[in-house]
Amino acid sequence: MALIASIGLFVLSILGAALSGILAKEIEAWSPSIVRGLIKLAVGRLPEKLRERFSEEWQSYVNDVPGVIGKVIEAARFLLAARRMAMIDRRDKEHEGWGQKVAELEGFRSTLVGVARSLDSVFAILGSEGIAVPNALKSDVDRLNQLMSEFKEKKDKLAELVSADPPNLVSKALNLRRRRRLLEEIDISSHVTIQKKADEIMKTLKLRRRNTRRH
Repeated sequence: MALIASIGLFVLSILGAALSGILAKEIEAWSPSIVRGLIKLAVGRLPEKLRERFSEEWQSYVNDVPGVIGKVIEAARFLLAARRMAMIDRRDKEHEGWGQKVAELEGFRSTLVGVARSLDSVFAILGSEGIAVPNALKSDVDRLNQLMSEFKEKKDKLAELVSADPPNLVSKALNLRRRRRLLEEIDISSHVTIQKKADEIMKTLKLRRRNTRRH
């Protein structure tokens, strides 16, 4: 019985060695295709502008890695690297987009500053010429100044949120939520409304001056 068991173990060891050899040869034969496939998959996850560069760099790097298993492991690590790089690229694009929104709002604020100065100049001219400005129009100007002040406050708050760098994912999500809510509050339609109202006031003031001077 012991002899049979020994023979059985001997046969199993031979079969195991043979199978291991066959498996090793199969892995070695298939490894180039596996490595190329992993690199191709990783490159496909990269931003388009980086794909050609890293396709060549990663393949060149893997070629210098010794051993079949080592090449496969390194190629698999490229998947993680590609995911991180794609996330960074998305964050950069998102930050750039928010920066452009803030720049647009700042440009409009500069326009409003010019409008406010023009109104002040017209009021000064009317005052020097002894031309009275109706209280209703003064109320419109006060409301316009209030709207411009609110606009500046919200624009500055949005710029502050965009420039912030929250320490964790929860804080980042809350920051993004505040940005979107604030941007909704200062929708472009409100900019147009302020500009239109300012233009109407300016025309009314100039018309009143012309009419007064004629009389």
